[in-house]
Amino acid sequence: MAVVLRFGGQRLRFGGNNLMWSGHIPHFHTKLIIERALQVGAQLPTKLAEFDLYVRDMYPIWMEYHDLQHRYRGDGDVLFKCINLANPDWVLATPYGGLTWTDDGVKGSATNGYINTGFNPSLLVSGQKYQLNDACRGAVAHDDEASGNATQNNIDGNQLNTNNVFYMLPSNDSSRINQGNGVLSAVVNTSGVGFKALCRTSPTDVLVINKDTIFPRKSTSTVIADLNQLVMRTGSSYSIKGLSSFFMGKAIPYSVSQDIRAIENADMARLGLPQIA
Repeated sequence: MAVVLRFGGQRLRFGGNNLMWSGHIPHFHTKLIIERALQVGAQLPTKLAEFDLYVRDMYPIWMEYHDLQHRYRGDGDVLFKCINLANPDWVLATPYGGLTWTDDGVKGSATNGYINTGFNPSLLVSGQKYQLNDACRGAVAHDDEASGNATQNNIDGNQLNTNNVFYMLPSNDSSRINQGNGVLSAVVNTSGVGFKALCRTSPTDVLVINKDTIFPRKSTSTVIADLNQLVMRTGSSYSIKGLSSFFMGKAIPYSVSQDIRAIENADMARLGLPQIA
């Protein structure tokens, strides 16, 4: 027996193990995300077919490389944007403070806005991809408004000011991934909108990617911080940047970073947004 449910402006039809709308049968992973959204009472995006295409494109990358993926752009509500698309059954992220949410994504206030991912990578849960010497954190930034306070130019961090932070700055050596307070062997340029990734590929090697530019650097790993990763916050410093998406997982090769850029840009195009990845 089929059940028809109107939810978030969408007419969803459930029949047996199938979920469809307007005769469209989504990818099975899209179905898991929608079921998670229904479970938590989230408002679905109006462009579900476009969202399904994004999931289909990203799914192989999520399965091989990502533990966590947030998509902040589009018109689903904030609760939907806090679902971990790579692992929908994981804990929801929690937004705090003065964040601004638009179709472009989420923007920090530099005063109190941030997102607690609920993901503590030091716990090394079964099947976790993020490891001490094989790890990556990254984002697509849609707004590069700069703050004179360097620490307010962060993509992510945790409750310790200098531990596991990723900055968007024209010249900095202080972005860190599993290296305690250690700095990079030379400065990198992570400014501007678009795709950014901070990857640890060995006990001594770090690769920073800014769109299509790569910066190989050295920094010795020490420990994975025993703290939840926070988006747009490091210690008591809250970001002024704007993000379209955010991810965590194992280190991605440069070629995969460019695949992600292409997929993110295609998704933005379908949503009528500038292709800035």
